[in-house]
Amino acid sequence: MDATKGPLPRRRAALARSVRRGVKALQIEWQGSPNFGYPRGTRGRNGYQPIAVVLHIMEGTLEGALSWFNNPQSEASSHYGLGKDGRIWQFVEEADAAWCNGDVQKPDWPLLIPDVNPNLYTISIEHEGKTGEPWSEAMFLADVWLIRQIVQRWNIPVDREHVIGHYRLNSVDRLNCPGTGVPWERLLGELVAGAPPAPQADELLEVAWNALQVAYNPTAAFFKYALANNLGIPLTNEFDFTIRGVSYRGQIFHKLDTTLVYAEVGQWEKLYVAKVG
Repeated sequence: MDATKGPLPRRRAALARSVRRGVKALQIEWQGSPNFGYPRGTRGRNGYQPIAVVLHIMEGTLEGALSWFNNPQSEASSHYGLGKDGRIWQFVEEADAAWCNGDVQKPDWPLLIPDVNPNLYTISIEHEGKTGEPWSEAMFLADVWLIRQIVQRWNIPVDREHVIGHYRLNSVDRLNCPGTGVPWERLLGELVAGAPPAPQADELLEVAWNALQVAYNPTAAFFKYALANNLGIPLTNEFDFTIRGVSYRGQIFHKLDTTLVYAEVGQWEKLYVAKVG
């Protein structure tokens, strides 16, 4: 019985065991290619950044792809190439545009940017073998390991619109790329299972307060009062002031109105509210 084809928890456990056993190629080996950038050799992506990972089939060997990508006359390259034995070779830096997805013919991909070469906003992974051949377990594990890093590095969602086959860009000449051997359901399941959870509301709130250069203290009385009464975002840190000899501490919040929440120093159980704008 193949545990990697069972329910997701069992598949995840099998994946972890496989990694612990040691797929020896779970490291990236730099090979390089002169074929990248627009114009050739230009670093960067002309102002774009990756929004998707595109999977390809080599229709040959890893060594054959290396030779092809290092031939300037081929005008072809990929960011990565994966071997059936789990080797991961890198040909082009992720921050640069490889030449693998530029021929767009009858596409079926809603994220296509009109009149912009997809090479400028995709990352390409070539796979050793021929179309229709099943992914080897070592190559599958290398895919999971590599794609997880890519999507986290570039904040790419994990779904069938952001991890796609080459045929989604070219259904005429590349209809069988990467072919039927890709275990799409299992691949996406493992990627989703390994993805970090979405930011929680309190985490985002802290980020927003820090961006405003306001100290974030969710246990503070003013914070809890403003949150409970929907007073909006803080405009200031807590500050002290004195009126007619009485010492107060307050904080200003803003939503539709600008509101001062304040209390007499030492009398924190009794809060006052005043609209100040």
